[in-house]
Amino acid sequence: MNEFCAEKGFAGWFETSTKENIGINEAATFLVNKILETEQSVSSSADDQKSPDEDTSCCAFPKAKLLNIDVDK
Repeated sequence: MNEFCAEKGFAGWFETSTKENIGINEAATFLVNKILETEQSVSSSADDQKSPDEDTSCCAFPKAKLLNIDVDK
């Protein structure tokens, strides 16, 4: 299974059973940590690519474009 995950680019795998409460906490913790690592990596990547005077949101899009929504319609 480890070889399959490596070949497919999967972060990992866990044997789990909700019925027997096996591996659930470990799998959830691993997943959350990978999400946070990816978020930090993407965030720092976006910060490296923007110019110092560019005002951006969390998604690296200019805030003005994100906020240009008429909610009264």
